[in-house]
Amino acid sequence: MPSGNPNPATEFLPLGAPGVDAAGCGPKAARLSGLLRLGLPVLPGVVWTSPEPPAGERLRTLEGSLPGPWILRSSGRSEDSAASSFAGCFCSVGPVDLSGARDAFARVLKVPEAARVVAALAGVPVSSPAVLIQPWRAFACTGVALWPRPDDPAGLRVEGAFSGRVVDGDAAEPLPEALVEEVRRLLGRLPPGFVTGGIDLEWGADPRLDGWELTLLQVRPLLPSPAQPPGYMTRGTWVRNTHHHPRALSVFYASVIEATRERAGLTQGAWLGRLYESGGTPRSLVATLPPVPDGPLSGPRALLARQTDRFLRFTRAYLTRRRRHRAGANCVAAVLAAAPAVLAAAPAVLTAAPAAPGKNRWSRFCAYFPSAWDPRDRPLEPGELARLSTFGTLTAKGGGSGDPPWRVFDRQVDTREQDDWVFARMLRVLREACLAWGRAATEAGWVREPGDVFLLTLDELTSGLPPTPGLLMRRAALVLAQESWLAPDRVVDGIPERDEGPGPSWEGELTGQGAVPGEAEGVAGGLPGPGEDVAGRIAVVRALTPQDIVFLPGIAGLVVARPGTCGHAVLIARELGIPTVTWAEGCVERIPPGARVRVDGTSGRVRWHQDY
Repeated sequence: MPSGNPNPATEFLPLGAPGVDAAGCGPKAARLSGLLRLGLPVLPGVVWTSPEPPAGERLRTLEGSLPGPWILRSSGRSEDSAASSFAGCFCSVGPVDLSGARDAFARVLKVPEAARVVAALAGVPVSSPAVLIQPWRAFACTGVALWPRPDDPAGLRVEGAFSGRVVDGDAAEPLPEALVEEVRRLLGRLPPGFVTGGIDLEWGADPRLDGWELTLLQVRPLLPSPAQPPGYMTRGTWVRNTHHHPRALSVFYASVIEATRERAGLTQGAWLGRLYESGGTPRSLVATLPPVPDGPLSGPRALLARQTDRFLRFTRAYLTRRRRHRAGANCVAAVLAAAPAVLAAAPAVLTAAPAAPGKNRWSRFCAYFPSAWDPRDRPLEPGELARLSTFGTLTAKGGGSGDPPWRVFDRQVDTREQDDWVFARMLRVLREACLAWGRAATEAGWVREPGDVFLLTLDELTSGLPPTPGLLMRRAALVLAQESWLAPDRVVDGIPERDEGPGPSWEGELTGQGAVPGEAEGVAGGLPGPGEDVAGRIAVVRALTPQDIVFLPGIAGLVVARPGTCGHAVLIARELGIPTVTWAEGCVERIPPGARVRVDGTSGRVRWHQDY
């Protein structure tokens, strides 16, 4: 089995050493090594990166410096990455003594079928992992902390068990409040780079006289679910309509929406709907341009700050002039979602004369001036006015040689239509300022390519600081997940809601705990067997374990009787966008096989009726 490390070491690398990096030892070992150097409660250990188990002499030497028994854990290069967590897909073995160490190494170095299935879905390579060796500890309690948004303290979910392992699908148990508070304090000690985006932390705990002693076992990014609303929808009520394509925005454009709230005074609270929630007028505009700190990339940062300020000022005037009764016309998110189709076109495309008159006469007018894309740049030349006769009555109200095209067209075209064109141009200029920052940052080694700029917020771009390690990969995973996000009817403070349309009369209903957001409807059944067609099936099961991961692809939804939302298999279901409800007591007995089931993984609601 080839190793995922192109240059595997033939020595044990101690955790905390500079050589323990993500490229050679995998993100899991690299994160734990970095946290150990920072003084966090991480168990000591070593990493073995060769694809072959170490010889007996090396193991005997290791036992002298790291007494057994040990636990052997995988740390693959793709594991715990921005593409997939591979949670529960690889093997861990423990407790292991010297006599069984080589066999345990062989088991951990093997790539299980679950890892191959998830790798194929995530589109990443998978190979024999590095092996992390740590002392075996039997903790009084083990558990997980899931924090989808570290800026939202109420969103932290802590689960654990004294008599089992929640990561393996065992039932979560009530935890003492003092233990939960200790987990919160441990999360607060993580450096900023570890809490960008969602976070998944595994811990072990032992009681002591004055409380609990925690050990940090693992930290990985909590990847977004495709059914999770974009981050900029966490405030306000966002209402969907059919006038604009319902798609998520890039990280940068989402931060522009935040700026319209804070700096442009717009009451942005409707997604693909009207701007004015209460019919009020916008607050006053923040007149001062936020200062740009001194430091690297000062020129591109200052340019971006100026262009953003110009864009926000025009956007405020542009949206407040638009027709309020036109659904979607007064929403920053809506116009930004609609704009890229125009911005993606090159000037040559925009200046191509259409075969037939269209609605946007401003664009057609500019098509007659390919050498001057902005018709305000120069006055009309003799003979050019005759070319405008194709607009019918365009020249009937006057205009002659020496008049700029803008003045001629200003007499003919609706002000809102002119505003639409200027808005598109200003957004294009803002995009070009972003890419100028991206090119400078690429040369400085901050990002891999200029387009990475759209994975950063406006404040991050103007701060003068490089992105924290791993931030761009996590943001890219977020954008990729949201490409397949299906828009609900409303999003209220980050919670999706759907209107109930005409449908069947539900015969039964139960409420569990929402584990993976989103909705799904299909036919009830168990987990599939090998080769069984599961398209559209709602799997109704008593428990979900890591061994079940290979059966998840193709499942439409999951209903699990056992409590707990932090198991490894549930995390994989989250990454696959499978709406999941756990703690659905009695679901296997109450939901008959073949029944039509609707699962709401956000609210935890499960309903069904029998098709006859």
